Amino acid sequence: MWEIEAWKSVLQEPDRVFAEQKAKASTKVALVWVTLVGVISYATTGLVNTDLSMALWLAAFGLVFAPIMFLVSNGMIYIFAKLLGGSGAFREQAYLTAVAAMPTGFISILLTLFSKVPVVNIVGLLALFGLVCYAVYLQVKILKLVHGLSTGRAVLVLVLPGILLVILLGLLFVVFAGAAYAMMGPALSGTLPEA
Repeated sequence: MWEIEAWKSVLQEPDRVFAEQKAKASTKVALVWVTLVGVISYATTGLVNTDLSMALWLAAFGLVFAPIMFLVSNGMIYIFAKLLGGSGAFREQAYLTAVAAMPTGFISILLTLFSKVPVVNIVGLLALFGLVCYAVYLQVKILKLVHGLSTGRAVLVLVLPGILLVILLGLLFVVFAGAAYAMMGPALSGTLPEA
């Protein structure tokens, strides 16, 4: 269950590790791993930024929130992969995502621990940006392997949900702004009907 060698190697040899780990795919194992990293990450953030009691609350939050967000985000990616011609299984996608998330998650936790040290925090922020970019690169490799997608389609799978979210939020803003103007427009222009 604890694929420590794979976690160590995935950052250096992702193609080999993903190909080997694909046969071991298990959504339950992936959820255990992601929950572990989530609890430690939330607790570390609480310890660095507040105190022990908040760290414990955040750890409890991570215990619930990390697996839910993992399933939701992987579910969205899976749906978009299928819409773009993907042929893989959710179990394989989720498991390989967890394999990649373990080392990147623990590196992120280490960066959080040093985030309050002057100068180191700036370097850590740059390192975190690089880590996020590399995590996206790993996710593209996962989508190509699991779903048989081209690089372009794999990138599109990751970008489309964000684009659709921006469009949805824009439409909601227009609807609410229109409704607010319809209700308040006459009051703002001084043309209230006389009583």
